[in-house]
Amino acid sequence: MFFDLLYHFCTQNESMYNQFKIYHHPYFKLSKLLFFIILLFGCFFNHVLAQVVTVSSNSLSSQTTCEDAVSTPSTFIISGESLTADILIDVSNPDYIEISDDGINFFNSLNLSKSGSTVSNTTIYARIKSKSGLSNDVTGINSDLTCSSLGATNEVVTFNGNAIDNSPATATNTTSTSAICEGSTKSLLTSSSGGFWSEDGTGSISLSPDTYSTGSLSSDENVTVTYTINSTNSYCTASTAQITFPVNQHATTANNISSTDAICEGTTKSLSGNAPIIGLASWSKISGSGSVDGTTYSTGDISGAETVTIRYTIQNSSCSSTDDISFTVNANPTASASTSTGTV
Repeated sequence: MFFDLLYHFCTQNESMYNQFKIYHHPYFKLSKLLFFIILLFGCFFNHVLAQVVTVSSNSLSSQTTCEDAVSTPSTFIISGESLTADILIDVSNPDYIEISDDGINFFNSLNLSKSGSTVSNTTIYARIKSKSGLSNDVTGINSDLTCSSLGATNEVVTFNGNAIDNSPATATNTTSTSAICEGSTKSLLTSSSGGFWSEDGTGSISLSPDTYSTGSLSSDENVTVTYTINSTNSYCTASTAQITFPVNQHATTANNISSTDAICEGTTKSLSGNAPIIGLASWSKISGSGSVDGTTYSTGDISGAETVTIRYTIQNSSCSSTDDISFTVNANPTASASTSTGTV
């Protein structure tokens, strides 16, 4: 009965069946016991040592991710033949590494169920876990993925050299938002370190001290200056801080061409200046009595001669150009009455 069962088991394989035919060959006479010892060893090598776990690669490409984010997975394909048990895949570094057989659900280990005696080609995904609360970058994250099945030789897939970028520090930008004029500069201020400045205007940035210098403008513009801090390997979203300020074109250079001739108290003077190309023109009295209305100066009541200064201004937002002229206003003379007494 035992020999019949052994015969049935072993002759399921063609090579074992050929051995059984040898036993019945008329020119090859062996004792039945010796033959079945040989046949038993053949069955052992065929059904035990022939169990195979196969992987497409024994080394996976490394990955880098940011704090609070999983990495892109690295993959390999696994299969098994002539198996008597399922395939188990175990992660040696479950603190940082996880695996999946569908790319969606990830675990510290996987069990691949055999169908009959095989496990068909299955893609395995390995990735870095999402980690939070890091104070520094984490580098040199290594893990072995051990693939085993009872009776088969283990296959080890290495997943080494992985890293996690620590999230960058918070960027600050305390630069003033007040307007500046074409041709001037603005100091750039931050309490952060380890970052860099950038701008979107026509000007440029220089360092030590950090300064924005305007460029040549064809019109007024708003300039945004950004302070950026990247993570070590730039895998994390950068921390940025922005401010925006106006930069105004130079106003047309003012030219006050009003007359500087003296006038008398109670009269007026017409005021003249060049027409602005950029900016708006206005007149004002800087010193002396009297008043300005539009382009006319009117004297005030004075008791003696005085000097009056009139300013012509062309202003474009925060930018202005001025030109002053001065002239004398003379007081009107005062008439006096005299009485004489005659002798008769």
